[in-house]
Amino acid sequence: MAIQAFGLTDVGRERTGNEDAHLCDATLGLFVVCDGMGGHAAGEVASGHTVNAVATAVRALGPKLAAIAANRADTTELAAAMRGAIERACGELYELGVRDRSKKGLGTTCTAVVVAGSHAVLAHVGDSRCYLLRKGQLTQMSADHTYVAEAVRAGIIKAEEAAKSPFGNVITRAVGPQRTVLVDVVAFDITKGDTLLLCSDGLHQYFADELELARLVEGADLAKIGAQLIELANARGGSDNITTVLVRADATESKSRVGTIARVEALRHVDLFADLTMAEIIRLCQAFETIEHPAGEYVVKERDPADAFYVLVDGTCDVYRGRKKVASLPKGSHFGEMSLLAQRPRTASVKATSKCDLLCTRRSVLFPFLEREPMLAAKVFWKMAHTLSLRLDDLYTITAPEAQSATPAAQPAQAAPAVAVAAPAVAAAVASMPTAPVSKTPASTPGARAPARGGGVKETVRFGTYPEPSAPKKK
Repeated sequence: MAIQAFGLTDVGRERTGNEDAHLCDATLGLFVVCDGMGGHAAGEVASGHTVNAVATAVRALGPKLAAIAANRADTTELAAAMRGAIERACGELYELGVRDRSKKGLGTTCTAVVVAGSHAVLAHVGDSRCYLLRKGQLTQMSADHTYVAEAVRAGIIKAEEAAKSPFGNVITRAVGPQRTVLVDVVAFDITKGDTLLLCSDGLHQYFADELELARLVEGADLAKIGAQLIELANARGGSDNITTVLVRADATESKSRVGTIARVEALRHVDLFADLTMAEIIRLCQAFETIEHPAGEYVVKERDPADAFYVLVDGTCDVYRGRKKVASLPKGSHFGEMSLLAQRPRTASVKATSKCDLLCTRRSVLFPFLEREPMLAAKVFWKMAHTLSLRLDDLYTITAPEAQSATPAAQPAQAAPAVAVAAPAVAAAVASMPTAPVSKTPASTPGARAPARGGGVKETVRFGTYPEPSAPKKK
């Protein structure tokens, strides 16, 4: 695959020296921006040392990068190498500060991206940034490690207040000031036409309007874009060193018919992931594989162990209990999310009625991913708990017509035992049933079952679909 790349740095209008460092190596697929700090040339030392440490670690992988690009290996080893390089650089810079008091407290931010085929890995510390521009939408893939950004994420202050805070330049993580540092590592897919922008805060502090930044980055000439961004940053103040690295990918999609953009669009319309940001959805794609089923083939079978969640990206399926068809699933449906919580035999079969492309994730894959993404995990499990609560309301509606017409004193005593017997049976039956967001109008839902005879328990099977989006999702 081909990669276009361009990097440029400028001292700015107020500084006498440039403590930023960057690397733009399209052949290796490595791109780094580091913003040094410490004074007395210490910042320059820290940023340069960290860039070299990351480059050395990535070059040492050699054939592994080619295997990742060819989809013969995953990004686990690459991610570990990048994290390890930054952690080692942190320890080395800390020791340097201990030995040389003139460099005590030296440090740097580090935002590094490796592109291998249609895969990218981001390693990040500090307040430099990595943006992804895709189809005109700009997404910040890195999280700022600053006092005000942490406060906004924690809900302590609002974004409007953060923009006016005098503590905007106080960072909470850096490479070097302490012996160790926590490195954010994010893997995501890229596709043809995607543009990555890596920059120091000397640039992004002057582009609060991401729509403006997106329009500027969309241009065809990366060198012209980079020069224009630095020119604008200087014109708006130039209070710090300014560095930008631009990367445009001409990546080949995987052999699957489901491309990167289609995967993202499918997941962002699943109710379970409705609270995730676009950056989180892009990262979540790493936990899903693409599977294909020809018409007539079963996706899941009744009584099979349930441990996977499916999203129907293209095609149609029918749902059966025994030989009875209970529902039809159109494109956009999803099923099996409850099997991520409880491994019980499936109580229905899902059969492809046309050629189907599905996204699938399993407990053994999703849970380790969520362990590495605690904020994302909290959103997903909160939504899952909310969905389960609604489903319980819908599935275990108690109907006692005779009780509605009788006075309290005359209500039949046998109603409670009927529920006590029926509810566990229903609970066992639906625990691993393919399900999705519920509706409060069960009577109009395809596949709804009539109330159990005399039992007073109404069971409704639910399958989720996503509506056609009427407007871009707000971020």
